[in-house]
Amino acid sequence: MEQAKVAFVVMPFGTVQYPSIQAGLLKAIAERDGIKVDCHYLNLGLARRMEPRLYNFLSSYRGPLLGEWMFSDAAFGNSVPPAEEFVKRYAEALDLVSDRGQTDLAALLDVRKTLIPEFLDEEAQRIVAAGYQIVCFTSTFEQNVAGIALARRLKSLSKSLWTVFGGSNFDGEMGRAYVDGVPWIDVAVCGEADHIFSPLLHALLAGHEIPSLDGIILRDTSSARTPRRATFEGRMDDLPVPDYSEYFESLETVPSSYKQQTNPITLLIEGSRGCWWGDKHHCKFCGLNGLGMRFRSKSTERIVEDIETLSRRHRIARINAVDNIIGREQATQLTRYMKSKELDYDLFFEIKANLSRDEIQALSEGCITHVQPGIESFSSRVLKLMDKGITGIQNVNSLRWFAYYGVHAFWNLIFGFPGESRRDYEDQRDLVRKLHFLPPPRGIGPIWIERFSPYFRDAVEGRHFRDLKPHDSYGYIYPASVNVAQAAYFFEAELVDAVDTSTVSSLTNAVKDWRDRWQLEPLPTLAYQKLSNGVRVIDGRSMETKSYFYTDLLACAFLQCVDRPRSASNIFDQVKNLFGDSYSALELDGALAMLVMRDFIIQEGDLFLALPLPLRRGRRSATSRDAISSRGAASEIEAMVS
Repeated sequence: MEQAKVAFVVMPFGTVQYPSIQAGLLKAIAERDGIKVDCHYLNLGLARRMEPRLYNFLSSYRGPLLGEWMFSDAAFGNSVPPAEEFVKRYAEALDLVSDRGQTDLAALLDVRKTLIPEFLDEEAQRIVAAGYQIVCFTSTFEQNVAGIALARRLKSLSKSLWTVFGGSNFDGEMGRAYVDGVPWIDVAVCGEADHIFSPLLHALLAGHEIPSLDGIILRDTSSARTPRRATFEGRMDDLPVPDYSEYFESLETVPSSYKQQTNPITLLIEGSRGCWWGDKHHCKFCGLNGLGMRFRSKSTERIVEDIETLSRRHRIARINAVDNIIGREQATQLTRYMKSKELDYDLFFEIKANLSRDEIQALSEGCITHVQPGIESFSSRVLKLMDKGITGIQNVNSLRWFAYYGVHAFWNLIFGFPGESRRDYEDQRDLVRKLHFLPPPRGIGPIWIERFSPYFRDAVEGRHFRDLKPHDSYGYIYPASVNVAQAAYFFEAELVDAVDTSTVSSLTNAVKDWRDRWQLEPLPTLAYQKLSNGVRVIDGRSMETKSYFYTDLLACAFLQCVDRPRSASNIFDQVKNLFGDSYSALELDGALAMLVMRDFIIQEGDLFLALPLPLRRGRRSATSRDAISSRGAASEIEAMVS
């Protein structure tokens, strides 16, 4: 068998539950072009040696760059501040590590000082002994310093070996800064490597001059500027299916006890690149696409092929798309196919939240069972400030139908936007207290200023923010040789005219109460029953359940805004269709006001939305007079139910 001359390593703290789509795709591209590549999942190698909860926590934690700091001593030694300074500066974060990672500070420091260097030494010797000429590193978020630490050892063992870095940490001027500041990086790729990876490998293996291609960064003085970003301009359908074979081979060595403590193993696919919304309206806080915002997509047929091929290869039905956002038409076509074939995959996509009830039902029936809808706020004013193209009441409605149709939504509330007011926080605080029947957000916190985001550009220009600087933790991780101002992705700055902290705390405490309520049994509920003579609303948001019965105008007003937000004039038109001139617009206003007072309907401007969900799955709201009339009975009856 041909001996591979190229190794592709996936470094900690890449998560255990996913293979690397970057490594899997580039391996498949290289081998299609006649270059054998071996992938080494060193993240799994380190995970085997660490306490499972600690590794899993570090691979998902967002805050001070703990994952990077864990490798900084192994990468830079005495060139970075001693551990004690980081420990003192980030004591609160390290307490959280001890709690969630089920370890103590002494054990964590031992991992950093002893286990990690020993692990890197062993892996470097193994890689060099295998005779690889090129070792490639993919670096996203907190995989960077681990890769540098291994590259340092590789270069000390073999001067002729080439190290090639790429990934989102090398986009724009970041790649130039790392190449200039880290002597163990020979070549870096800025942007999408699909079309330049094989030509680069061929040149390095043959000892030829490195081709002058977009995105290739070298250290020599003739290429001191940052090159133009590499962007794949071909058909995405022409890209091969990722090769994850070595991930699953490595996974077999992970103890079953470890697998039981992590999330289910999940395959990754790519349906598109860029963001069709951000291409026109760049969300102000988002830097995820780097300089590659332009939206490009695979055909639905090809997405289906990737799903079916990978699932067949690895006998796994849980599949996540790494897309920033799925196209609306694409989602429709994909879910129709899955439903027509009566398939039972478990798919995840990022979506835009302004979906109708029918569209969310289609997601559920079409195998898209997990979504990241980008909720971020319930304030329409704040959502407009961040250019989200959606309203707060739409976000609430989407969360309702996600919950009803069993589509699990991953979302957060974030704050700290230029132009916010006290009212924005107070209104959201009051609203979230009404939403306890819905699954709460994963968390709430201030925005980070990410490189490539519009807010980063604003801060650079001195608008909205002052005192922009790289996140403080970079200073404890990288040596002076790295220009952190150019290399950093995460920044911090002081928001000009920020809302007072007590108002912010009122919202964060309300979200905490919401999350705490979901730790108690029974879980909170809010539902309605359609009966022949009216509507019963069953309110179980508190620990005590109450039942309310509505008929005639109240029932009609309620049912008209169950599916989606409706204006008062639209609701009144429906009332007239059902009851003629029996009720006036003034009487409807009174009925809506009473339902709002009960927290069964929320109001945003002239729009009204009912909160309770149907008690029976699959039911649609009634619109006939017979379903809401009690033939003269009182319009509201309250009763306690056990």
